[in-house]
Amino acid sequence: MQLSADQIVEETSDWPEDAVADLVDRILRAKYGEADPSVDKAWHDETRRRIADMESGKVQGIPLVARVHQPIA
Repeated sequence: MQLSADQIVEETSDWPEDAVADLVDRILRAKYGEADPSVDKAWHDETRRRIADMESGKVQGIPLVARVHQPIA
């Protein structure tokens, strides 16, 4: 039986966030193949750097609400 996108969304709406993330990851890997390990490492490093910059106060985040209400340039 083939499920529609709407059915999948309905079926997974009460799943924990990590289970949904795992499903999305599995779908993407099935469709597009495994990610290049060097790209995965680069993103991992970049994410850690950005988190460290936020936690140290080196940079400040922009609240989402502020961004949503700004006109598009």
